[in-house]
Amino acid sequence: MSDSKAAIDSYLERLAEQLEALGPAESADVVAEVREHMDEALTDEGGSEGRVVERFGPAEALAARILEERGISPTGSGVLPAPWVLRAGALVADIAIWLAVLVVPATPVAVLLFFMPFSGARDVPMVALESIALLAAVVGVVWWRIASWRRPSHATLGMSLAGLRRIRIGASTRVVRGRDIPGTPSPRRLWPAIVLGAALITHAAVIFSVSQTFGADIQGRAQSAVHDASVGVSIVNDLYRAVLAGEDPVGSLGQSGSPAADAAIAALATRHASGALDSYLISSTELGDWKSRLSSWFSPPNDIVVYVTIDELDDTPGTTPVLCRWKVACHTEPQGAGAYGGEWVIDSAEIVPQ
Repeated sequence: MSDSKAAIDSYLERLAEQLEALGPAESADVVAEVREHMDEALTDEGGSEGRVVERFGPAEALAARILEERGISPTGSGVLPAPWVLRAGALVADIAIWLAVLVVPATPVAVLLFFMPFSGARDVPMVALESIALLAAVVGVVWWRIASWRRPSHATLGMSLAGLRRIRIGASTRVVRGRDIPGTPSPRRLWPAIVLGAALITHAAVIFSVSQTFGADIQGRAQSAVHDASVGVSIVNDLYRAVLAGEDPVGSLGQSGSPAADAAIAALATRHASGALDSYLISSTELGDWKSRLSSWFSPPNDIVVYVTIDELDDTPGTTPVLCRWKVACHTEPQGAGAYGGEWVIDSAEIVPQ
């Protein structure tokens, strides 16, 4: 094939893309007629393809004139845009499929970001890089799919399922129903329906998996909170047992708390020595950081605080129990591999007014 013929073929291919609104049969007839004229012009111009193409002008302008002659214009006449309901349905189907495609790379990263514990400040840059990579992947796929959606002579899976296609009319494009274009074959809906069904199953599986993981994580946090509360109660309970047994509470418990804790323990021993404390009951237990423990996903554990309220009982008839509220704390530090640990100590205590 000569260069001139190759140039003419390229011109006619662009022309055919612009005439899609006429339908395949009429478009083919028009292109064949234009080819005859161009072949005649090629002979008149002595085989110069540049002069032939220049004589006929841009393929887009020629197509616009041909469409106008047949009552099809970019302003809306001729082949009308598809109803918005069909276009919206096609877009929803495409979004469902796109998101399903993103599930494969996004799910492991999302699990790592939201459900894996921090192992220290050194993990923050890694999490930032993973977040940027995930965002870049999402933006890239969305941009690519939007570009595909806007490409003329193209039907996405959602558009095929709805019987739509995008055609070019002049300098603009328009989403129309395939049946509105004369001679257009019926779209093949089986494969798009299978892909959409697989996408919906994927979404259902992801939602179920995330809900199970989320529920297990919350359950683990709740169990950890109960354990920490029981540790705080055990420490205070051992303290009172040591005091009532006449033992050195600091020595027997191995506590090395704050000066406020030492003063509170000394005051407890004094109350027992004076006869104001003969027995005790654990009135209530409160986990000081329970809200942040159950709602914070990104922050490493801070100090664990447990408040234990004790009813100090005096066996003397007519006496009112003394309510003492103890604060037990554990300052956590990273121990590697995402684990945290620390030493539990009595921090302070206060008498609750009644």
